[in-house]
Amino acid sequence: MARGKGSWGMPKGKIQHIETIQKSEREKAIENRLRRYRALKGEEPRNAFLLSKTGLQLIQDMARENFSDVKIAFVLENPNIIKFREQNPMFDLSWKYGQDLRINDVENAMFISAKGYKSEEHFSETKTGPDGTQIVFNQVRERSFPPDPRAQQYILNNLRPATYKAQQEVSSN
Repeated sequence: MARGKGSWGMPKGKIQHIETIQKSEREKAIENRLRRYRALKGEEPRNAFLLSKTGLQLIQDMARENFSDVKIAFVLENPNIIKFREQNPMFDLSWKYGQDLRINDVENAMFISAKGYKSEEHFSETKTGPDGTQIVFNQVRERSFPPDPRAQQYILNNLRPATYKAQQEVSSN
């Protein structure tokens, strides 16, 4: 492998740049809170941190990012996290609230899909002229996504099941 290259043959800086672009603000917050948690030594201070406002926010964000109990135990380096969750109702409540937020995110996405939406795509293109100068073209393209009938049907079946049934019952006399 060439010197200064990553495991895939790409320059190391490029791979790191791609990874930093893809991290959301919530993921960055989780990493920062985990650094503070891992800096604490011993079970007592770590448990106290998990019951603090910052620790409870960490658990909410992890639940919202779809972390399972096992993954949280691994990330927090605490195999007794399930027992800790049972013994501390605030921790459990924070976990459940994070799961509710995740479900709300999905419901909102389903509703937007059912209504249809428009989005803008921003991209730039660089072209080199005959004299060697580079010209950058910034473009904005608006895309329109039509309403999704399957999402509409799903929402109506769940909001008003008596009116909008998936299968209508036919009675014969």
